[in-house]
Amino acid sequence: MLQLQNRKSSKGPLWLVEPKYTMGTNPDCDIVLSASEAASSGVFADLLINIDQVSIVNLGVTGIAVNGKAVTKQAVLKAGDSLEVGAVNFELIDPKKAKLRRQAEQGQKKPDPTKWSLKAMNTALAEKQFPINGSAVLGRSKDCDISLGVVHLSRHHARLTVESNGLKVEDMGSSNGTFVNGKKIQSSVLLTGDELSFDTLRFRVIGPEVDDDRTNVRPAHDAEMTTVRQALKVDKPAQSASAVKKAKPKHTSKSTSDVESAKSATHHEYADVKAIDPKAGGFSKIILIVIVLAIAAGAAWFLTK
Repeated sequence: MLQLQNRKSSKGPLWLVEPKYTMGTNPDCDIVLSASEAASSGVFADLLINIDQVSIVNLGVTGIAVNGKAVTKQAVLKAGDSLEVGAVNFELIDPKKAKLRRQAEQGQKKPDPTKWSLKAMNTALAEKQFPINGSAVLGRSKDCDISLGVVHLSRHHARLTVESNGLKVEDMGSSNGTFVNGKKIQSSVLLTGDELSFDTLRFRVIGPEVDDDRTNVRPAHDAEMTTVRQALKVDKPAQSASAVKKAKPKHTSKSTSDVESAKSATHHEYADVKAIDPKAGGFSKIILIVIVLAIAAGAAWFLTK
């Protein structure tokens, strides 16, 4: 799908989605030109659209041209062509090609290799950004280029130098050390996105913008952390059909077979209880037998008298 852009207009391009567009000074035209812009008045041209093929049809006026060549009857346009109607200059645009062209132009712009800075990650420094102009010494001393009154820093803690392949950091014999992405170093070349820390003081390295295709991913220095991340990434096992079936909630209404099954289960449970605990079954019978035996014993004793 193509677009038509008025090169002098600040408005966005017109998407050519309809099969036909009229051009002229009449207010009911699809593309309206002012009287000062048009060489003629009324409706003077049609744009015919067939997917990505565009044709302009001259309705008998002058002042219509494609790429500087006058159109008296009809002409076919392609993406990138220039359409002149009176004093108005239009461009036919293929959005896909335009995007690729913009990306190519951006890729040709080389980033400024000198634009490096450190962005504080500690709340105490409120994300303050410290530019590195060629070379800078970071430390607690007031004569440092980046002077921070933090007890964890040595007076002259580290030196930062802008080089062609990145931002070089060198530890200057500090007490608490210099760390890059969690690894203690003596000297290292930093890339955009690296984390530079001095004990509890942490910075994010901000470098020149580069093309995404040329951006390298820094490998993890800490193998143990990599192992932990992999160990934490555990897929949940899929539930079996039986587990899903068991998980289904019970319905309040039961069928006749469900009721019978429940009764049968209750009967078996009751029988099991009696088998385990004799007192649970026939307790009244035992009492009756004791009473009968007592009466019989009493009667026998009375007869012997």
